[in-house]
Formats: sequence, structure tokens, C-alpha cells
Amino acid sequence: MVWTSLFDQVTTIARTAPMSIGIGVGPQYVDRTVRAAKRAAAEGLAKITLVGDEASMSIERAEGVKVRIVKSPKPWETMLDLLDEGGIDGVVRGSFASSFALVAKQRYGTMERIALLETVNHYPFFLAPVGVEEGETPPEKFLIVKGGCQLVEALGFSPKVSVLSGGRTENKGPIIEKSRSDALQLVQMARRAGIPAIHHEILIEDAIGDANIILAPDGISGNLIYRTLVHLGGGRSHGAPYLNQGGRIIVDTSRVGPVEEYVSAIALASALAGIKKGKGR
Repeated sequence: MVWTSLFDQVTTIARTAPMSIGIGVGPQYVDRTVRAAKRAAAEGLAKITLVGDEASMSIERAEGVKVRIVKSPKPWETMLDLLDEGGIDGVVRGSFASSFALVAKQRYGTMERIALLETVNHYPFFLAPVGVEEGETPPEKFLIVKGGCQLVEALGFSPKVSVLSGGRTENKGPIIEKSRSDALQLVQMARRAGIPAIHHEILIEDAIGDANIILAPDGISGNLIYRTLVHLGGGRSHGAPYLNQGGRIIVDTSRVGPVEEYVSAIALASALAGIKKGKGR
């Protein structure tokens, strides 16, 4: 399969066997979240459960939504309880506040994410780290690489990794040289594990089109790449799956993301849950 058909593959899997997906409804962006849930359900991408508190899930806002509604004073914990107990097959953060990520980290112990992005020219790629405190060392990044490769393979593609650093080979200075050293160490770790990886230095434009997993030098630069692409550069985000969660399907979203990002994240969660249950491709 051609890598550029990735999201067609995701939606096909999701529609073939739509899974039960919970999406968080926070006190902000309620209407956006509900619209995304209705659209995903209407398009047959998933069976939707909206999870929120009493104020967020008021009858007025939820009226006409043909989905399951769960109200809770601690909705972020309730959604993870539903996941752990098998009441739903996967979760999407939706418009939950950062409290959701903290509860998930306390419960499961890890918090590596990898964002599925798409350039304005429709080239999809996974990017990590995207959290400002994630992937701080080569071994931590290697865990993300392994999880990302498993994700790409589950979707039916062969992983190819690009590792970025803070400059070209000829650039000097302690910060740049440390960044380059870390990148080369990560490339070596990946190759020893049989993972195709290349050091593209600071040339992200060369990595695009060549790789399907791109490792930023650190979480700050990864977060800036994400924000610049999605909010300024005409690109799109399709959600950020949590990695190394013991098989649990958890997909992060930006609270300020558009409806399309929420719908894509629901489709991705449904597809991954379907693959996990052997109902996908």
C-alpha cells in the first residue's frame, strides 16, 4: 500500500467494524465536541459514548445526539474506568482539560504520545515527541520509536524513521553538538533493533516524503512543529495515540482543535481498537 493512502486505510478499517469509543466533553468547546461525535456516528466511524460532567452534558446541549451519554463528577476518571472495565473499546480526549492526561499518567505510568499529522500537500506522518516534557533522552525517544513502529505496522505499513537534530553537520556549538550526538545515538539504537532510521539533521523538509515517523530534537521543538503546521501552515492533525499503554487505545486531541481533528481522532481510535480485536484489516 502507498503510505499517502494512510488515512483512507484508517477510515476503511473504522467503518468496516466500528468500535465503541468514548470522547471527553470538557466545560469548554462543548458544542464542537458534540458536533464531532454526531458526525463520526453518522459516518459510521464508531459507536460513540460522550462522557462529561453535569454542566457540560446539559440536556440542552446534548439534545438530538444519537449517542450514549455518561455524566460524572469526575468524567476523566470515569472514561478511563469504562475503558479498563471493557465498557468502551477506546477513548479520545476530546475537550477534556489537562487533568485527563495527569490521571492517565498516574493510572498507567507512562505518557508517550505520537501525533498523526498531515501537511498542506496531504503527506501524512507521525511526529514525536509532542509534549514539552516528553522524550528528553535517547532511550526515552527509543521507546517512542518502538511504539510508533508497532502503530505503523498495525495499520499495514512498513515504518521508516527520521531523526532530527538542532543543526547541520557543519554547525558548531555545545547545544547543537549535543543535539546531534543524541540524534546519532538514537539512530544507532534504532538500527540495532532492525528499524530503518536516518539522521536528517535539521532538514525536516527532507524528512517529509521520505519517512513516516519523525523524531523532533525535543518535546519543545516537536510541539512547535505541530503548532506551526496545524495552526499556521494549513496542515491537519488526526490525533495523537498514547504509546506503551498495555494495549489500551487512548488518542489525545488538542482542546482547540477543529471538529475535523476530533472526527479523525475518533476514526483512528476506532480503527486501532478494531485491529486490536482482530476486526480490522
